[in-house]
Amino acid sequence: MPKNFSITIITISLAVLLATECGYNPTVEYRFVLPDNYIGWVEIDFGAPSGPDWRFSQLKTTVEIPETGVAETRSPIGLVPSKRARVVLFYQNGRNVVPVPSELYSGPVQDNSLIKPIKGPQRSAARQDAGSWYFFVGPPSLRGPYPSHGKLKPDAKAPTPGRITVPHPPNSGAPGL
Repeated sequence: MPKNFSITIITISLAVLLATECGYNPTVEYRFVLPDNYIGWVEIDFGAPSGPDWRFSQLKTTVEIPETGVAETRSPIGLVPSKRARVVLFYQNGRNVVPVPSELYSGPVQDNSLIKPIKGPQRSAARQDAGSWYFFVGPPSLRGPYPSHGKLKPDAKAPTPGRITVPHPPNSGAPGL
């Protein structure tokens, strides 16, 4: 084999490898629409047979969170947003959607979330991709005793999803935030 041919093959292989590693890597965007002024834990149950599949269009999906704070999806828990994904929170304000103020969730949502796998007999072969993902919306002081992020043991007590009533500070006349 000619020496130039080997150098050409090596050069092309390196170029392909570099293009693959350093090439365009699109960001997936998750949009969560919460009830207006929602403060509290959100629970997303993955692998729920009665839930809808998450649909992505142009690498974006929108998930509406009901007042209960619990949403279900048939999609596998592998669709929990990765650290590379973009997560955007919105409030449903009448017919409009407005961004949730950034001070109501610290840092990337993924860094302040908890995952709890399904345990025991419920975890059948059909439900091996099932589990719950929790994230908190609100001031850190209201988060409660839960770790800032990580994976909960299957038998650990999970956060209670739903709106938290935030008391008004005394003599302020303004909502408590």
